[in-house]
Formats: sequence, structure tokens, C-alpha cells
Amino acid sequence: MRRIGIDTGGTFTDLVSLKDGKLVIDKRPSTPLDPALAVQAALESCDSIIRPKEITYGSTIATNAILERKGARVSLITTAGFESILFIGRQNRPDLYALSPEKPEPLIDPKMVTGINERTLYNGVILQKVTGIVGLLNTIPQENTDAVAVCLLHSYANPSNELQVYKKISEIFPEIPITLSSKLLPEYREYERTSTTVMNAYVHPIVAEHLSVLSSRIGPGQLRIMQSNGGSISAERASKEPVRTVLSGPAGGVIGAIHAAKFAGYKDILTFDMGGTSTDVSLVHGKPSITSDYEISGLPLRIPVLDIHTVGAGGGSICQLDPAGALRVGPHSAGAVPGPICYGNGGTELTVTDANLILGRLDGKNFLGGKRRLDLKTAMDSLKNLSEELGMNSLELAEGIIKIANATMQRALVKISVQRGYDPRDFTLVTYGGAGGLHACELARELGIKRVLIPENPGVLSAYGMILTDVIKDYSRSFMKSSKEINFNAIAEAFLPLENAAMSELVKEKFDPLRVVLARSIDLRYKRQSFELNVPFSKTYIQDFHRLHHERYGHSDLKEKVEIVNLRLEGRGVTDKPPTVVPDIMENKIEDSVIGETRIFYDGKESDAAIIDRKRLAPHNSLDGPVLITEYTATTFIPPGFSMRVNSYGGIEIW
Repeated sequence: MRRIGIDTGGTFTDLVSLKDGKLVIDKRPSTPLDPALAVQAALESCDSIIRPKEITYGSTIATNAILERKGARVSLITTAGFESILFIGRQNRPDLYALSPEKPEPLIDPKMVTGINERTLYNGVILQKVTGIVGLLNTIPQENTDAVAVCLLHSYANPSNELQVYKKISEIFPEIPITLSSKLLPEYREYERTSTTVMNAYVHPIVAEHLSVLSSRIGPGQLRIMQSNGGSISAERASKEPVRTVLSGPAGGVIGAIHAAKFAGYKDILTFDMGGTSTDVSLVHGKPSITSDYEISGLPLRIPVLDIHTVGAGGGSICQLDPAGALRVGPHSAGAVPGPICYGNGGTELTVTDANLILGRLDGKNFLGGKRRLDLKTAMDSLKNLSEELGMNSLELAEGIIKIANATMQRALVKISVQRGYDPRDFTLVTYGGAGGLHACELARELGIKRVLIPENPGVLSAYGMILTDVIKDYSRSFMKSSKEINFNAIAEAFLPLENAAMSELVKEKFDPLRVVLARSIDLRYKRQSFELNVPFSKTYIQDFHRLHHERYGHSDLKEKVEIVNLRLEGRGVTDKPPTVVPDIMENKIEDSVIGETRIFYDGKESDAAIIDRKRLAPHNSLDGPVLITEYTATTFIPPGFSMRVNSYGGIEIW
């Protein structure tokens, strides 16, 4: 069966397929109005549409619906007296000094919330069974409801009242999808659990419809969906729990980066994925960082996700003046249509890609492997208009645009390294995405990072990562015990229902039990703390918690009581990995890879730089900057003062 990875981003849709040990790649503009069109076209161009195949697919469908507030009309059923929980939220103030702080816009209208009489206690005791549910549900306007979310107080401890509500809703609204908090997220913290449940219901109809259309168009084969935790799930489960896919594209990139770094001999990496719309960064300290404390568009999402931080800085980020006359870059993007001005698709707003072209950091004649020629003159005219308005030299303004974008991305890298207790100088920066290689060296210099790694085919690494993924299923339950009240064996026994569920589901997906790996972890905190840290569950879990707390926050207290909050289990079905792809050319002189020369503007000075065709590079080739390395999926800019060499697996290492 042929394995294919597809990543639908805001600007491009990427496909990677492995055929006879060779990679087949396609990169084309996304089709936002019907994302399945670009996927279908990519499959057809790679002669894959009629072959038996296994496709792992990642997209930004769920993410964009949340960010743009274009999801379903959701009715929320909750416990009477708790109807305002989503609108009150927490007392946290992310903008501490804002005189008039603005809360994120809720996903649902307050009028769409219904409270029912019932009460479950924190220990699972049913104090009051559900009453009056039929009369209350009949007040919900069916014509204005696309999905229903049910989140009752303490249902994580006992779901019986939620199940009763589910039964009644199914009878009254048989065609409307229902999300139960006790099934999606059986954990305490009512606000976060309600937010996650509503978020799932909010994106359910749009994702389910998209996956249905996609399945009908791709032909015979198995469709899996990349989820935010770095693994894949079946399309059927993704349709029911689409909130698990909000970081599916970036997650594929992290898996691909880990794979590339492993062969280069690096375990500790910072991943840097700069695409057309946004930049995604993550830290890998031996293994990917997983968090259950995540926010999207200011709203809490409590499912396990790779710890990825996203900022609105990409190749298509728009450059404009704010009301005070200051230059801003992003977060708004020109997207796939019309795209940057230099694409010639009718774009009128200057972008980061236009600035890179003007500075000589893109080869306008060989963009996308020569499939597209970039319009330098129109981009220059637009930059000239903006530079005259600001009273600046055009080239200096273009470099200023790059510096502003770099500052945004630098803050993102600091957030996932320095603010997590890690020194970025101890890590290798693994750079990918269509625009990542244009900015990586400058970011490395600012952060003191000693080495940059550019994998092969960096512009489609997220899609490549998807054919490397295992099938992963996450399970959790709230536990709420003091470590001194319960012993190790009792905790291990409490994991058994989760382990049985994971093994059962993965065996149903045709995994041999010998290829199923179960990983237990535990959320811990000091008594009276509000937030937890997750550590692997072993006989040293208490010591591991103290160490991690000191690493993360700079202090620990060995005498303080430790509380167990949640048990977590990852069930992993290990898939067969594709063979390592070796470079096409094993021997070549560096001079034979030079295809031209360009004039670059860097650090206020102009100089000549060689243009290199990456396909002609061979292992151990080396060169000093300035140099421009072009390939089908991306461009790498190596500034003056940097050197590069090609490693044995075709990756470019820069220092």
C-alpha cells in the first residue's frame, strides 16, 4: 500500500508520497473555499488517485473556523446555575497593564445555553438525577442549532446524568451531532472542560463535512487524520472529535523535524516552521514536548497537544502602517489568493515575501522549481510608495520589514525555550516551511544558536512527517489524591481501565498487540497550587516532579505535599516506517551546483551571492555565505559570516 502525506495550509497544499524508495512531491496553492479540490488535484498529478493507498492528512480547517469564528451554531446544555461559566471564565489577565482588557469572543451566543436541574458531586455521588429535561430541550430552536455540547458539573466523576441527557437529545434532535464532556475530556476544571467541549461541537459539522467530501474524492484507500499530539487517528474518530486536529499540520512538521535531526545526530532541537501565513515553533528535549494546557484564540483547549507556539508571521504577512504611523508586519496574511504582490495574482498589499525578493533573497526566475516567475518590478513599485510615505530608502525599508518579522519569530522561540527554562544555545535550530530558510540564520545569530539544520525538501516537511506518524490515542481521568494517601500499586491499578480501552481500540484498528506501546503519565502539583506538571509514571514520579518543577520554575520544595490530579495514558500503535531516502547525487563538485548569481542587500550593504541548485549538491559539499540555495519547495539564504555543508543524508548544516 502506498503511503501519502498531505498538509493543507493557509497558502499551499503539500503532498509527499514514497514510491519505489523515492519521494514524489507536489506543492500547489490551497483552495480555501473547497480545500478538497487542491488535495484531489495533487493526488491526480502524482498518479495516486486510483491506487490503493494510505493517506495521512492534516489541515487548518478546524483552526481557521475557530480563529475566524466561522464554526457551527452550538447549543450548550449545562447544570442549572452554571449557564454563564463560558462567559465568566477565569480571572487571569494576559494583558496585565491594559486599562480596558478585552476578553476573547465566545464561540456561542449566551441565548444558546440551557441549564437543567441535576447535580453530581465531585466524588461521583448523584445528588439529584436529571429532571425536566424534555420540556427544556423543546425550547432549543432546532432550526438555529447545528451541534449540541453537553457539559454537566462533575460529570468526569460520574457520567450517568450526561448519558441520560444524551439519550433524550438524540431522540429529539436525531440529526444533530452531540459532544459529551464526559467522553471527550473526563477531567475536572469546569471552565476548561466546557470550553473544550463547546470547541469540539463548534468545529464538528464543518470538519465532518470536509472529511466526507475528501473521502469521496480521493478514491480507494485508507484515510487517517493527523492530530495535534503528533499521531494520527481514523477519519471516523476525527469527524467525531475534530478538536483533536487543530494543530495537525504543525504537528506533522515537528515529527518530520525530529526524524531529520535524528539522522544528523541531534536530539535537542528547536523546530522553526515558517509558511505563508504563520510561523510555528516547538522545543524537543530528547522527545517532543506535550502539553494539556493550551489556548487557541484565547480559549482554553485541554486535550494533549504538542507544545507548539504559533505567531502571525509568514511569507504572506502583510506590511502596513498602523493608525499611529508605525510599520506593522502581520498578523494578517495575503493568503493563497491573491497572495504576495510578486505572485502576480492581483495582490496589492506588500508582504514579507515581496521584501525578500526585493532584497535579492529569492530567485524570481526559478521560484517553485521554475513553475512561477516572480514580479520584481510591481513589488518594487509598491515598496517605493511605502518608503516615500515613511521617508526611507526602499532597500532599508525592505530590510526593516524582515527585521520586524524576525523580532516576532524570535519572541516565539524565546517563549518555548527561555520561558520554559531552556537555553536556546544548547539546541539546534531545525528550519523548514517554504520561508523558514530565508530567516533562520538571522534568528540563530540573535539567539546565539550555534547550528541550523535545513532538512531535504523543507517546504513539504509537515507532509513528510505525516507518513512517519504512529497511530496515537489519548485517555485521561481525574484522580485527585495526595501522594501520601495512596501507594504506587494502587495508582497503577487505577490505570487499568485506560489501558484496557487503549488496547481494545488499537486491536480493532488491526494492530498486533506486540506493536502497541502504552505510556502512563501523571499530572502533579504541590498542595494549594492551581496548575500541574506532567511526568512519566514510574516509582520515582515524586522525585521527577520536584526536579521538573525546579527546572521549569527555578525552585522546588521537597517537604511539601504532592497532589495527584490526573492520570493520562497514551496508546501508540507503531506503524512501519518508510526507508531512509538517500540523496540523488553522492558525488559532485560545489562549482557544478552554481546556476547563477544575484545581488543581495544585507545589513545595509550590497554584495554578490552565488545561486545554488540544491538538487546538484552532494554530501560533504561546503560553501561560505553569502549564498542562495534554491529548490522546488523552498529557498535558503545564507548571509555573510555563515558557512554551510551537506551532511550524509542531504541535510544542509549551517553555522
